[in-house]
Amino acid sequence: TKTSAKYKIPVLHFDNGEMSEEELIFRQCSAMTGVPIYLLQSGKWRTSSYGEWSSEEVVRRVRSAWSKIKGMEFYYENVAGMSADEMCSYLKRFYYSKVGRGNPMIFSFDYIKTDFSTLGKIDGWQQVASMVHKFKQTIHRDLCFDGKPCVSMITSVQANRAGITSNRNAGSIVDDESVVSLSDAITQFCSHLFLLRKKIPDELLEEGEFFGTHKLI
Repeated sequence: TKTSAKYKIPVLHFDNGEMSEEELIFRQCSAMTGVPIYLLQSGKWRTSSYGEWSSEEVVRRVRSAWSKIKGMEFYYENVAGMSADEMCSYLKRFYYSKVGRGNPMIFSFDYIKTDFSTLGKIDGWQQVASMVHKFKQTIHRDLCFDGKPCVSMITSVQANRAGITSNRNAGSIVDDESVVSLSDAITQFCSHLFLLRKKIPDELLEEGEFFGTHKLI
């Protein structure tokens, strides 16, 4: 969202049916302003203060973000039930019709998971590996100009059992690529991999309250 607003880059967001377009709008506004979602959804941003911000400052921040968000090219598509081939086909059609050959675009996919409708015909890890491979092929082969891909894909996947942090101390937590669930192909095909998790009480106590509630590794 912030990259799109700063550099005027269109975003195509594929959602697996778990978040509505309205929910994403509230999240965008919260990300752009720093104002909590509950104040935006309830309408209390008009009269409430937040932290060190007065109610007037909250209103100013929200209203200043409207013009930025309205000017953004953010396209939402519910892809629940679509196959990887159908999604890749839609991605290509959208890019050529809305963005144009050779122009940059951010492709946001929320999120990598197993399609239970095909389980039994193919293993879950093979299914995920095939989908990730098809996305990468589409970006590097069909949406590549002058030898350079123009589309940057960002996606997410849940952690496996090794990534569970509940009832563990700092020394027993695994913070590497082995916590990625579903398929090793995800780590093989990605160019950058980040781990985002909540800090455990030990880490919060050691690092203090001014160093955030989460770790991004």
